[in-house]
Amino acid sequence: MRPLTTCELVSKDLIPSVRAAIAMVLLEKGLTEYRVSKLLGITPAAVSQYVSKKRGGKLRDLILNKPEYRRRIEYIADLFIQDGGKRVLDFRISREICHLCLLVRHNQDYLI
Repeated sequence: MRPLTTCELVSKDLIPSVRAAIAMVLLEKGLTEYRVSKLLGITPAAVSQYVSKKRGGKLRDLILNKPEYRRRIEYIADLFIQDGGKRVLDFRISREICHLCLLVRHNQDYLI
């Protein structure tokens, strides 16, 4: 078996938690679960699972409650709103999510 990359390892817990946090912020901004699903490119059922912590709940609260992470999640959510589902800002959004992931790992809030 080949060794897994860091990105493969964090894709199981950290990235779903980041998506869940983004979904929660978008909902807090007054968007419907349906609109959030369209912006994030996921199903409404997936958004519902993020809300209920059936998916992405492991680190979601940590990400939402730590001011440094919360600011970044708010910014990413605003980028999704600005993009409006057109996928024009995909690279910028991906880059911001990568920066957040690196920050969480650097602060040792998520250890591999």
